[in-house]
Amino acid sequence: MFSKKRKLQILIILFISAILYFSRTMFVAGILMVMAVKGYTVITARTVKLIALLLLSISLLYVYLFSVKLERNAVGFNGFLYKLKMAPGEIFISKINREDHRKLWDHWRAYEASRAITLMQENPMSFLVGTGLGSEINLKFYSPLGDGKKGLKYISEIHNGYIFVFYKTGLIGILFYLFFLIKLYRTSYFQNNYISNLISGIGLFYFFSSLIITGMFNKRDIVVLVLGGLLFFKSVENQLNERK
Repeated sequence: MFSKKRKLQILIILFISAILYFSRTMFVAGILMVMAVKGYTVITARTVKLIALLLLSISLLYVYLFSVKLERNAVGFNGFLYKLKMAPGEIFISKINREDHRKLWDHWRAYEASRAITLMQENPMSFLVGTGLGSEINLKFYSPLGDGKKGLKYISEIHNGYIFVFYKTGLIGILFYLFFLIKLYRTSYFQNNYISNLISGIGLFYFFSSLIITGMFNKRDIVVLVLGGLLFFKSVENQLNERK
């Protein structure tokens, strides 16, 4: 469906766009898309070695990041490096002093998620069926979010997509979400071609982005539109193959 030259052009545009955006999410998305198109996301002996090399490179990167001083208010590439350095703690470290706003913002995603889980503990049944799509999360203070001068104390959406789905729909909803992402990822196992590999890569991207930007439920996400187009082309491709 695509020539080799066109495939290379698409790949270069996607990767450069991701890098120049100076976003941690898009940086990882660029790497995942390149790996997916090349077929490296399908688990084989070769890809296991590649993943091990990638993990080693990431480990060395963080050794470097924690060995240099990066300013919190840095901009441009240094600001990107600072955000990269704080990424693990931002997601997983939730036990912080809420009054210390400097540390709170550095761990904001984890704080939102911890508040959601705490509220679910008040009604154990919510772990199974969730709290409802219209439910909100009490932050216990007015955060500088939204357009109002006072800020927001109750929010309906959080950055962690897994906890967001879990809070709204419980275990049932999160299992359906994971099943869908696994199904996307496994596409390239059944048919190894350009479209299938891209769909598989997007599935992996959502596995990652669901930790930090609500994944598929991010209102400003355009990747889901690309996914819809790819699934359409995939269905057409399948129909043409059936007629042969």
